[in-house]
Amino acid sequence: MAKRAPERSHIPIGRSNAISRAQLSGCWGCSDRVTRHIIANFRAEHDGDGYAILSSAHDPAGYWRSADPEEIAAFIRENEARARNTFLALHEAKRILSELQHKGQTAFDLYGEVSG
Repeated sequence: MAKRAPERSHIPIGRSNAISRAQLSGCWGCSDRVTRHIIANFRAEHDGDGYAILSSAHDPAGYWRSADPEEIAAFIRENEARARNTFLALHEAKRILSELQHKGQTAFDLYGEVSG
């Protein structure tokens, strides 16, 4: 696949045409990390094309552009659930960190407990 400068139009329209991040990385000639950054920027900017950039980890997995209200709603539900789970995990980790800090333990003390 010839390497091209990243454009929103490289992300196909329609879920059945979803493209993997690895395929986009190959198309754009950049790393996975850079590809994720490019996609995030495309998602954040309003370009007036009328399409949202969606993704799913479920078949067909990948990225696609859509103006279909059902696809957009499904994407929102999936990502809100993922965000809720992430925030619950962060909340618990912060609670434990706060308890440990109140006990006066440092990161070095904790590492020593785990490794020693």
